[in-house]
Amino acid sequence: MLSPLIRKNTFFIHWDPPSPNGPIVPQSPFIGKNETGAYGELVFEIDHYIGLSLDTLGLLNLAENMLVIFASDNGPDNST
Repeated sequence: MLSPLIRKNTFFIHWDPPSPNGPIVPQSPFIGKNETGAYGELVFEIDHYIGLSLDTLGLLNLAENMLVIFASDNGPDNST
């Protein structure tokens, strides 16, 4: 249970999942879950954990008036 102090204040969560740029290493529960290979499995894994995070915020009644921003970089530098 969250304290009343946490429920009344604004908060910020930053989650930096493993990069899909490399190395591409999905965790074992996600290997073979789709037909897209390691990159797709890693994206599937990240999506799974984002969903769990959003579900948890909802269960804690923290989802109302929430702003969620998803961002990505432009991938690895392949110029070398």
